[in-house]
Amino acid sequence: IKDPELLNKLSPSMLFSESTPRVQNIITHANGSKIADDLYRTLPGDPPTGGLSAGCLSDEDASVKTQVIANRNRTASAWLTANPVIPQCRMSDTAFKTAWKIRTLQQLFPPNLFCKCGHQLDRLGYHFYVCPAKTISAKVRNQTHYALKMAVLRVGNACFRPLGVRATDEEPHVGKYYPPKPIEPPRRRNNAHTQNTPPEERDPHSNPMGPDRRADVAFIPRDGNDMVVMVDVTTISPLVQKHRKYTLIPGKLADTAVKTKEIEYSKHFTTLSTREAALWFFAIETNGVFSKEAREFCRLMAETAGSPRFIQTIYQRISVDIQTSISQQVYKALNLYTSTVRNISRTPFTIA
Repeated sequence: IKDPELLNKLSPSMLFSESTPRVQNIITHANGSKIADDLYRTLPGDPPTGGLSAGCLSDEDASVKTQVIANRNRTASAWLTANPVIPQCRMSDTAFKTAWKIRTLQQLFPPNLFCKCGHQLDRLGYHFYVCPAKTISAKVRNQTHYALKMAVLRVGNACFRPLGVRATDEEPHVGKYYPPKPIEPPRRRNNAHTQNTPPEERDPHSNPMGPDRRADVAFIPRDGNDMVVMVDVTTISPLVQKHRKYTLIPGKLADTAVKTKEIEYSKHFTTLSTREAALWFFAIETNGVFSKEAREFCRLMAETAGSPRFIQTIYQRISVDIQTSISQQVYKALNLYTSTVRNISRTPFTIA
């Protein structure tokens, strides 16, 4: 150990009094933090966050910069200190190596590879989450969304089980618990206004189900008189152009996704909290950073399990599942979504 700061943290008495896993955890965390800090110091100055030039970084620069910033975040780095002795915190060698390459900004996608939509790929593959070819980006986002949903479901079941609460097999209809707003008749718009109004960029978090929408997970108590806890999970990429100005603060982008969810739900329901049911929005950025509300829900699960310190293990379990999903996406993209010949027309391909 050559790092003076790390040596200060490891006193001789600690080496004999603390358990071996505890000492290993301290060393791993300190080394990971040092690497993250060293990478952070190599970043150029921040881009403007307002005006016409806001969010003007290229995809390559944006993916590298946001990843380096995420490396210093507790939730995005939780997988790094996960104890593989715990089965739910175990990563395969391939998943761990891929996660480490992303964290250290190694080249996952060579510069001679292009996305099948014709886009130049960034080294970390962030592009696939926002690819204009919906047959690509939809599959990538759906798999990440499913991995997050199942991670929250499994951790929630483990934490809420002592209270006799279990997740349902089906996605819950929110309208079953919250009163819907009256459906307003469509507004009439004149032709001139319609023709002169440019189409708005579709929000990646919008949900066409409206008042029939469903959350992703519902934890139902055995006693029907207790509160039902619903969770709607969502992911967001730092490369979403309209939100790129938020990527310089870890979690800010995920908080924006939560706010978008709240606005969309509020359009269709008179309230999002009653004595019968509570709705939580669990958002993460695709670099692994949790939103504020996601962290609060993790704290709720830890306190329900009777051990507030268990929150770090919850972060680790969810982070491990997300990094494993990202690893699978990387190798799927290399095999299915890339080409050495650029598609100049930039017409989205249909991927089987």
